[in-house]
Amino acid sequence: MPRSSIFSSETLAERIPIPHAGLVAVALLVLVEFGLARQDWLWNWDAKGEAAPLWRLQRDLIDPSPAPTVLLFGSSRAQIDLVPAVLAAELGVAQASVYNLAISAGTPFDAWVVYRESRAKLRQAMVAVIGIDNWHVNAGFGVNPRDRRYADLPTRWRLFDGGNRLSLLTGYFWRTCDAQQPLRQFATSLGRRLPASLPELPDGRRIPESSHIPGPTPHVELPSELQLLSVVQAHYVNYRASDFRFRQLEQFLALAKADGLRTVVVTMPPTRPYLDLVEQRRPGALAWFDRAVDGIRGADRVWRCRDNLAAGLALEAYYDGGHMNDVGAAAFSRSLAAVVLSELAARP
Repeated sequence: MPRSSIFSSETLAERIPIPHAGLVAVALLVLVEFGLARQDWLWNWDAKGEAAPLWRLQRDLIDPSPAPTVLLFGSSRAQIDLVPAVLAAELGVAQASVYNLAISAGTPFDAWVVYRESRAKLRQAMVAVIGIDNWHVNAGFGVNPRDRRYADLPTRWRLFDGGNRLSLLTGYFWRTCDAQQPLRQFATSLGRRLPASLPELPDGRRIPESSHIPGPTPHVELPSELQLLSVVQAHYVNYRASDFRFRQLEQFLALAKADGLRTVVVTMPPTRPYLDLVEQRRPGALAWFDRAVDGIRGADRVWRCRDNLAAGLALEAYYDGGHMNDVGAAAFSRSLAAVVLSELAARP
């Protein structure tokens, strides 16, 4: 009869358990956390994604351009409505020295990050202009991947509020939570990474391919109320009034002023019909925005353009409720140039 042994394969199988599924899951989480979520290249993987435009601005505009004279920041309204060529002509400076650094859905936090990351070069400018939008008071709009990518721990605590703060604090320690969107983009595009640049128009604007590029003549077909309503609903989803974006604005203004730049805050003007719908759907939201603008500290100039009428523009100067066509953008940029000239004259 064969002698049994403690080293038999049957005994080993009993004494050395197969790894539990939970351990495998933990190992995968650790791999994702440290192998992917904490790696900077992941956030740039999808060059067209929401996390990448600030990196693209540095690569495509800031680094290869000559020293700046005027810096323009803001959302897609500033990205489309502020024309470097027009401003340069009015100011008598080179077009390449007027940087339009606005991005789609841009916020004051984005402006602060861009300035901070390229401070050595951007501090050479004379004036910084930042456009703010009525929807910047909506905390329900939530945080974006750029907030998650660039906000350090003190910023997450001081310059965000409520559920946004809690979410960001969680993401600071558990980076996989922050990196959900770039992780999804990496997983779905693996092996198909395509480099992307910001296409530059002859007038100096850089507009993503997915954005509408206005034509050279005014649009005669105005947006319908249904189209405007969809935009209002997107801007005021889960509406909750907060001034946290304005606290971020003041942080940006303080940084620029510390470097000797004159600072101009512009309330980018949507159309009157758009604002009428905002007031109908979210009563009091515009008054809240006005109070937040009144409370801005640290700007050399706050240029308030509540709507197209305040900006001296007809509805035909817009192609939707908040973005101008080429004719409207040129007219608005000329008006802005007069404001910038006055600030240049005030420089010591």
